[in-house]
Amino acid sequence: MSDSHQFPDRFDVWLAKAEAFEKDGASHGYVVVRAVIDPKTFPNWCKSCNLNVDAEARTYFANLAARKYAIKLSGY
Repeated sequence: MSDSHQFPDRFDVWLAKAEAFEKDGASHGYVVVRAVIDPKTFPNWCKSCNLNVDAEARTYFANLAARKYAIKLSGY
């Protein structure tokens, strides 16, 4: 990730923050959908979408995952 310097140094710290973010969203009535990013394939996916490998791309990827989840729930 081009912005990896903004991540915590340890995975367990990052995971705790991510889980707290999920819990907070759910407690405010949001449907929380995990979008798992494979670090081996994500750079090529970004390139195919003409995106930098950064927070903007992760957000776009997550929004696509949420949209797919919503479509699946709706039965389309």
